[in-house]
Amino acid sequence: MLVPDAQLYKLILDSGLVPGADLGEAAARASAEGARLSDMLVALGSISPGDIRRMQAYALGVPFVDLKGRKIPLETLSLIPEPLSRAHSAVAYAVRADGALEVALADPDSLEAIRVVLSDRGLGMLPRFADTESIKEALVRYQQSLKAEFGEAIQREATALRGAPEGTASPALVDALMKHALVQGASVIHIEPGEQTLARYRIGGRMHDAIVLPRQASPSMVARLKELAGLDVAEKAKPQSGRFKAAVDGQKATVSASFMPVQGGEKAVLRLMRHGAAGYSLESLGFQGEELELIHEALAARRGLILVAGPEGSGKTTTLYTMLDILDAPDVAISTVEESIEHRMPRVAQTGVRKDLGLSAGDALRAALRQDPDIVMVGDIRDGEAAALVVSAALAGKLVLASVRADSMAEAVKKLADMGVEREALTSALRAAIFLHVKDGAYMHEASRAPKI
Repeated sequence: MLVPDAQLYKLILDSGLVPGADLGEAAARASAEGARLSDMLVALGSISPGDIRRMQAYALGVPFVDLKGRKIPLETLSLIPEPLSRAHSAVAYAVRADGALEVALADPDSLEAIRVVLSDRGLGMLPRFADTESIKEALVRYQQSLKAEFGEAIQREATALRGAPEGTASPALVDALMKHALVQGASVIHIEPGEQTLARYRIGGRMHDAIVLPRQASPSMVARLKELAGLDVAEKAKPQSGRFKAAVDGQKATVSASFMPVQGGEKAVLRLMRHGAAGYSLESLGFQGEELELIHEALAARRGLILVAGPEGSGKTTTLYTMLDILDAPDVAISTVEESIEHRMPRVAQTGVRKDLGLSAGDALRAALRQDPDIVMVGDIRDGEAAALVVSAALAGKLVLASVRADSMAEAVKKLADMGVEREALTSALRAAIFLHVKDGAYMHEASRAPKI
């Protein structure tokens, strides 16, 4: 959403903020160096960054705001996760009566990325521009508010563990960390042992360092998390996994917990599957218009393959569960085959792959298909046996939802072909293809009736 240099030149010339000769020199140098006129004017000291922002705001028809000294509630600031606010120099500062969120931006280029982030959360956006210093001051207050709300409580609980026996469970510390992660919009929490304990969050598909805690915090949190997941707290030499429910200030989530022995202790990874107040919906994930109609048509057909592709952390699992939630009804039989069952669903026969017990994805899927399901969901296609069964079931009249980890839909199709799936069979089976990815911290999606195969 850039202001063309020609338009900005005329506005500045008409305003008289910069002498014509200086403006002409800046325009010539910007053209020669391939730079923006706005950046060149600021670099030459001809105009202040604040005045440039005001000019851009005026040209784009966007109001200009000054956040200096403004007190913004943490619950409003937190509508944009802090790492994303910092990355895009964007601050949520007010919620209107109609629910729309007023957001101040230092850079017009960030407008669309923040709009998508808020759309993923079901929020409308009213953009405003502000000068860089005003945004920086608001971000500092954001960090201070988070530290006051959560950081001090987390550090206090962690410090209290210094004299406790190693492995002492810490309910308060885990609760504080979960609350902090949910407020920040994290989809995954990593708790890593070492000289210090590091908590990292995956937000918008990217990892961010969140909190540094004393070394003793790691074993105490792992012990508490294992208790919640119903696992063996004393077992530290073998990987374990389980799940539990979490509820923090009205936010509910199913937590899939994984524990792995590593150098210095055990690493814990927690995947958070949030529960919507009114269940899941494709609209809440940002699907709209023709894409939304396409997916609903494919679901209503009750036959064929709906393929979801995307890289790690792009929202494939959430999208699959959302479609299952739409389909889940007393008049249909649904079976799933999943690497890890991340969310329990009523009336759905869910099977987790257990390679340690000799139960592969292909074995589980073959057994599930023998139980007369109308709808089948396969969490992640990783081998030729599972891929062939998915396509065969779709061609036989089942509705199959499946995902493939890939960086593009073309790569997903190639992976299936490399697994031995015939392109003609895939073309016949495929009813809808959905590609998910993350760009600039925002979740993106593309849905089509059939990609080029």
